[in-house]
Amino acid sequence: MEFKLQANQITAMTENGEWAGEVSFPFVDREQRRVVVERVFVVPNFRHHGLAAQLMEQFIDYAHQHSYTVKIMCPYAKQYFKLHPEAQSLLLPQDRCSKEL
Repeated sequence: MEFKLQANQITAMTENGEWAGEVSFPFVDREQRRVVVERVFVVPNFRHHGLAAQLMEQFIDYAHQHSYTVKIMCPYAKQYFKLHPEAQSLLLPQDRCSKEL
């Protein structure tokens, strides 16, 4: 799988150039470097192989590199952050959660 960044979106492409999924994260406040994870989407044929988690890992690395603060709209992303407390430093303190929730 190849991951491509373009316009606040990371896209997953197969070796054959087929679109397999994406994570989109537009700015909500460019000056404060805040983005919102709108959606994590994986094409049905590529689901249940960990691609959504790989997309989130790519996004988290990118967000750390660019010192983004992250808001979450996507239910999958919310669950991902809940299960990966090491990534929660990207969230505002009031948006951080524990696994127990």
